[in-house]
Amino acid sequence: RERLDAAAFSVQRAYRHLQDRRAMERLFERRRQILRKEKELQRQIAAATKIQSAWRKHWLRRVLDMRFQLRRKALAKERRMRSEMAKRLAEKRRAEDEVRLMEEHLRQRIAKAWKIGSDADGTVYFFNWITEETTHEKPDGWEPDEDEVWVRNVDKRGNVYFYNL
Repeated sequence: RERLDAAAFSVQRAYRHLQDRRAMERLFERRRQILRKEKELQRQIAAATKIQSAWRKHWLRRVLDMRFQLRRKALAKERRMRSEMAKRLAEKRRAEDEVRLMEEHLRQRIAKAWKIGSDADGTVYFFNWITEETTHEKPDGWEPDEDEVWVRNVDKRGNVYFYNL
């Protein structure tokens, strides 16, 4: 009986050992599966991270492109506005120059419009036929034409004579 007990004990031990070994193998297998799943998960996470990074870069490029397009449009608009301002300024200067030239021309015409004359007493006077001014003093800057240098005059006896100013 002792032998039987020893044999049974030995068989039980071997069986337990076998069960332990199978349990250990199952445990190791589960552990290997978990590790494989973790590796797969890490690989998927790495792939997802790359995709996210690529997507982020794509959107950043699109945003930058949009910003650059807006900036180009703004610069083009600014250039057009400056060009228009330069044209308007040039037109304004041309108009001012034209007004200045016209005023100068008008001043010259008014200055040349002075005529010399004398009244019945022989007093010399000057008459501007544009402004209809009359004065006994020679106008500033006025130079008589050659044909107006001689003045016709009549004395008290009715004699006609000419004299040069």
